[in-house]
Amino acid sequence: MSDAFGSNVFDILFGLGFPFMLKTLMSGPFAVSTEGLTESIYIMFGVLFLFLAIVGASRLVVSRALGSGFLLLYAGYLAYAIVSTPAK
Repeated sequence: MSDAFGSNVFDILFGLGFPFMLKTLMSGPFAVSTEGLTESIYIMFGVLFLFLAIVGASRLVVSRALGSGFLLLYAGYLAYAIVSTPAK
């Protein structure tokens, strides 16, 4: 579990921060759309707390059914994010 958390933190910090830093160094500051960001933050925090509660209740044992449930939650979030994103 700790490997997954550490890897995700690294991926988010490096995978998001480094490209933005390169873009800023190459062409200066740029605008990033924040439309829908607040909703996504609330959903992600909700899923995080749900994840922690479920893993805590299962005594840090992730079964096949629990893993499948997490994948379904993620698929649901992706579907919501795709449907709620306005077309350009």
